[in-house]
Amino acid sequence: MVVVVSACRGRFSVVRRCLDEQTGASVAAKFVSRSLQSLDAVMAEVNMLRNLRHAALIQPKSLYETDAAYVIVMPL
Repeated sequence: MVVVVSACRGRFSVVRRCLDEQTGASVAAKFVSRSLQSLDAVMAEVNMLRNLRHAALIQPKSLYETDAAYVIVMPL
């Protein structure tokens, strides 16, 4: 995944517009700081988004883990 531009910053995370290297598609990647949020909290958010159905909500595509952050990838 290649970061294209930072979009929004929150208390625990930053959302960046990225390019998926495998498909070439633009995606939104939410980088959640590992020092501020636990994996359980991030998984709860992902599971909640996967279970809710609403036009204004984006379904998470995948979840990655780096040394500094958990990365939730969502389509644009």
